[in-house]
Amino acid sequence: MNLSETPVTLFGPYGSRLAEIEEHHTNGISNPQAILNGSAFRQAVHGVALEHLSSGADVGMTHTFGLRSLIHKPGELGTYRDALKTHRDILRSAMVSTGRKVKEVLSFGPATDCYKPDPGFSVNEARDFHETQVHEAKVLQVDGAWFETVNTAAEAVGIALAARKHKVPCVISFVLNKEGRLLSGEKVADAVAAVDSASGGYPLGYSLNCCPIEALEPALQSCGGLASRVIAVYPNASSRLQTELEKNPEGAGLRSPQDTANYLHYLSKRWKLPIIGGCCGYNFRDVALVTAAVKQGLYNARLPVTDVN
Repeated sequence: MNLSETPVTLFGPYGSRLAEIEEHHTNGISNPQAILNGSAFRQAVHGVALEHLSSGADVGMTHTFGLRSLIHKPGELGTYRDALKTHRDILRSAMVSTGRKVKEVLSFGPATDCYKPDPGFSVNEARDFHETQVHEAKVLQVDGAWFETVNTAAEAVGIALAARKHKVPCVISFVLNKEGRLLSGEKVADAVAAVDSASGGYPLGYSLNCCPIEALEPALQSCGGLASRVIAVYPNASSRLQTELEKNPEGAGLRSPQDTANYLHYLSKRWKLPIIGGCCGYNFRDVALVTAAVKQGLYNARLPVTDVN
């Protein structure tokens, strides 16, 4: 997956948009497994992909993050494969509909709880779990496998070893706390160094996602010479941690979408990031603003106003 010198935008999260659609249509439509339940579910996912393609995003991610739970369930591997392939086919169909060819990336989730680091989860356990995911990425012949919301260095090492074994291009994306560290407390630089050392620098690069926007620059600054290994950032719309949002979701979301887009473009220029975008709470309109900020040369080093600050 070749990266452009000019930053490009990543698809926004399907989940946020599908949850919005779900309020007016079929219940359960945001569940990634639901595409196997009928055309209405597939059409909804296809529609969100069309929205993001129309927003100008150049990295198309599938709505498959939540499918990882099927790997833990005996007898569900066939369902997992069918759902994964269907999501990939929907992305390709949307590209045909719009006449736009973008990078095809399968979204994969961690083996454990995204927001509760398990210090006992080993490199070998992570490698064994993620071999299932990277094998399917190889079978489906996409441009890359994107492992999102990883919260320990050990799991990241396991992911890289599995991807290297199957020769699947991968990006490993870490979820951060407000101070810019992994939720395990580890520094991003230490996690990157550990993965690169164990895998011979196999990942295409690293990413920071699903975190308060305030965490990004401290994390990048703390990386020192390893900052060049971070190739993407896409924070949440809220500055609150996911564990806080689960308890009280009221009032979450972007307060200044244009300022946020400009700030993300600033980060891309300051840290030479090839890919920028938004995670939970972003929609295709926000992605379009990020795309426009890049094209129009709009950027600002000032943190945008969020639901916290």
